[in-house]
Amino acid sequence: MMDSFVTQDKMNTLVYELLSAETWKAKIFPLIKKEVSQISTIKSYMCMYHEAAIVNLLEVMLYHRTACESSEDALVELIDYCYRKFVEVENNSQFYLKQQEGMKPDDPKAYLNMDSVKELEKNARDIEFSCAMICFSLIRFITDHLKDLSVPIVHQLMENNDIPCILVPLLELKPWIRKNAKGEKEKFEDQQWKVIPKNEETKLPKIEAQIWLTIYNMFIS
Repeated sequence: MMDSFVTQDKMNTLVYELLSAETWKAKIFPLIKKEVSQISTIKSYMCMYHEAAIVNLLEVMLYHRTACESSEDALVELIDYCYRKFVEVENNSQFYLKQQEGMKPDDPKAYLNMDSVKELEKNARDIEFSCAMICFSLIRFITDHLKDLSVPIVHQLMENNDIPCILVPLLELKPWIRKNAKGEKEKFEDQQWKVIPKNEETKLPKIEAQIWLTIYNMFIS
């Protein structure tokens, strides 16, 4: 599949579609969310999930050096996209700190009484978080192939966006860790929240490992 995308020069198209989806969600969705919420649940959810689907596909593609090299023109925009996601997570630090202190038990009545607009907004927040977590992998894969990429890519990472500077506060914040209503620690892994067994609480989560590898790549390569 990766070879087909590279041969047909579709990597740049994927990044273009990703930025279009991001812009739609930021500029258009707030204006039409009441109308969108009246559509069937699956259709309205898919409107929001389009961005996450593209990010997932890019995660698979950019694991390969050939895909990174073939999309150099778009990598600058992709790095900007990842940076915006990281900043958004940092801006919501208070929310993630509260999650780490412990979540309140779910009230079934609250879900039953939730109107369609609030349900759609909740789905949008969940998808936004999922996209941000995938961005850690995207940045790591780009830095894995840094020596084979052009100078503008390095300049975008180190000078324009200063990726290490935004990653360090996120390492301290750890938004991928939370406590559920039962007081159990959970980690966000493989696009879902999983309870951390007691004997694995000191084990480094995958997302955190991605950040350390990114920092290593950027300073040691």
